[in-house]
Amino acid sequence: MYYVDLTLNGLIFGCMYALMAVGLTLVYGLLRILHIAHAAVYAFGAFITVIVANATGSIAVGMLVAIVSSAILGMLIYRLLYQPLLSFPPYVP
Repeated sequence: MYYVDLTLNGLIFGCMYALMAVGLTLVYGLLRILHIAHAAVYAFGAFITVIVANATGSIAVGMLVAIVSSAILGMLIYRLLYQPLLSFPPYVP
């Protein structure tokens, strides 16, 4: 039973790392800006999921609220931080 737990934990963590890596690759590939706050937005979504799931008793509601709130946070980061940077020439060719 211990090996099943280890395998499941490895798969879960591997999927989380892959999701973060794909997100970083997409943002850098499209904007040519390294989005180092990606992990913070990911952690923000997890925190919102836990808070809402504990308050409502439903993890599905928590995940939906986290998706919406993370998307809003991502749009705010883009509008306030990245959009002004796009008018400057890139530092990395």
